[in-house]
Amino acid sequence: MSWIGGKKALRELIVSVFPLYYERYIEVFGGGGWVLFHKPPGNDFEVYNDFNGLLTNLYRCVREKPDELIEALHFVLNSREDFDIVKNALARDSPASDVKRASYFYQLIRYSYASGLTSYGSQPHDMWVNFPLIEQAHRRLSKVVIENKDFEKLIRQYDRPVSFFYADPPYFETEKYYKNVGEDGFKKEDHIRLRDTLMSIEGKFLLSYNDCSFIRELYDAPNIQIESYTRINNIKQRYDNGAQFPEILVANYDMHEREINSPSQINLFEMKNGLGKQGSEYMTKICIMTWNTSLYVEKTISPICRKYKSIVNVVKGQLEKENSIAFLQEIPYCSNETWEEHTLYCALKKDFPADEYDIKFTVSSKKQIMMTIAIAKKHTIESNNTAYNDNRTISVKFKELELMGIHAKNGNQNKDYLKSLNNSNAHIILGDFNAGDYKKSENKDVFNGILKGHTNICNHRTTVFDTSIDHVFVHNDIVSKCSNLIVHKEIKCSDHFPITFEINI
Repeated sequence: MSWIGGKKALRELIVSVFPLYYERYIEVFGGGGWVLFHKPPGNDFEVYNDFNGLLTNLYRCVREKPDELIEALHFVLNSREDFDIVKNALARDSPASDVKRASYFYQLIRYSYASGLTSYGSQPHDMWVNFPLIEQAHRRLSKVVIENKDFEKLIRQYDRPVSFFYADPPYFETEKYYKNVGEDGFKKEDHIRLRDTLMSIEGKFLLSYNDCSFIRELYDAPNIQIESYTRINNIKQRYDNGAQFPEILVANYDMHEREINSPSQINLFEMKNGLGKQGSEYMTKICIMTWNTSLYVEKTISPICRKYKSIVNVVKGQLEKENSIAFLQEIPYCSNETWEEHTLYCALKKDFPADEYDIKFTVSSKKQIMMTIAIAKKHTIESNNTAYNDNRTISVKFKELELMGIHAKNGNQNKDYLKSLNNSNAHIILGDFNAGDYKKSENKDVFNGILKGHTNICNHRTTVFDTSIDHVFVHNDIVSKCSNLIVHKEIKCSDHFPITFEINI
């Protein structure tokens, strides 16, 4: 979300210098939440804080009442008159309803000039395009504690040896901008108070600031690391092309510890018999998703239907991770048109444009249904035409790693379909097998035929019906490299839950 001082342009850099280990993550000046939303969710305890009560109320409504908020925003108008009405209502007698306050505040953010909340932006903006973003933020915030506290009280409350505080305060001598968003201003004394508070904590902190002598002198102390960098100055760009804005990061730990502990990357594999040689010090992380979308039940799928948009947003979020691949099952296709002309494929091409993404699939007949597709950022994967492919199975390669996404037929057809996959050389075979624990399955022999040397790393409940039919089988030579497998039960766009995991090779 656009916000004064937002860290959209610097979020990648900031997350890259996070400490290697912490159990508590506290964002002291949350603002638009760019760093929190970019930071991968894990097992750490997360806190978002901001002193602006309207902002924290908005995020609480996104977390707890997303449908009500979307409903309140359904028919708002992008007009100067409505902007002034909403602005005056918030300034005069703020609505009693938390959802109404949140909807008014969100309108001001979206329709104001530079998100400053004071003047009408006079720019076209379709509020409806934000609804999937609200749903996505709702899921991300589901386990995040949202606070509305003064920074000193917050830091004292959550400080522990395992705590990590990221602080992005109003930059020095920019106080006037923050008065526009309901703050009393961040004065020189507050900068000093923040320094004194951070320098006395048990945990770790990372601080972003504008590069100036006052701040450098403030944090000129033993065991404090200061790193400088620049970014494009968006304001000066209008009249001075290429203008840079100098900034600094300040930390009470070594900001290079991730870099030091991360081996240099050269290749995915030095291959031997299709699998990686032991002893290589080089590593590549691959992020993989498998998900039965259940879009087939939407036989007359509309590209703008809420379910489809929610699925697209989840997948896009996954694909923002480096070297990420998504296997999606139950993509419907049953039409008098060709697949390339089909409504759903046209929607997918629009949402995953060819200049940015690759969509891999196999069309085996005009009337096929239950397609499985693989999606990744451009040049991440290539088709594996030497392996098994049909409308239900797609085989791809990531460098020398072979992956197969499947959606096996169910009932009496399950055994015969699985037989067709025999002698697969895929390192990873994943998807909807329409069967539970293969060791107990009546089709055990068939499973063993395609899963020679593989281990199932996902034998969890993967559907809303409390069944375990989605699996991830990884070759034993690389299974130890897998980590962070998550069944995302909080995502309820389908009767199956998306499954994600990582592999470091």
